[in-house]
Amino acid sequence: MKKVPLCSVFTIALAVALPAASSSVTISHAGLAGISFDVIPGCHLPAGVVAHTDEKEMPAALRDAVKQKLGYLVPPTVPFDATDVAMTGHNRRLIFIWVRGSVWVVATEQGGRVYNDPILAYQLDPKGLQVKLVAERIAAPNTVCSTAEELLNQRPSVAHAP
Repeated sequence: MKKVPLCSVFTIALAVALPAASSSVTISHAGLAGISFDVIPGCHLPAGVVAHTDEKEMPAALRDAVKQKLGYLVPPTVPFDATDVAMTGHNRRLIFIWVRGSVWVVATEQGGRVYNDPILAYQLDPKGLQVKLVAERIAAPNTVCSTAEELLNQRPSVAHAP
């Protein structure tokens, strides 16, 4: 018996279920060809960016803020529950951490019923003690790199006194 990859099962189920749910929905098989729902292409490191793959390389205040926001993240190469089938007990995984100046971007994967890639941008004070979440986006695997770069280049808004 041939094993069918989970993403193929998902694609087939989606192609069958959506048109049945609404006659106005059409799915082009050609539009889905070659798409893997949880494979993230490698990123080219933007100019002036330092990349990390270990949360221990973040300042403690940032590590705490990320943990408070997302919970426990397994390291990039460690298996996690990318679907709603619980096998490891962990449904979040770190993809990478980018830093340029005082802006830190944390890219993650979230498994479960709907797989997605939350990406968070934080501003740190020069001492690394004060952390502010300045942006949050949900990316698809093929947009993780571009979304992370967009957030890296985003400037936090400055509050003006009235």
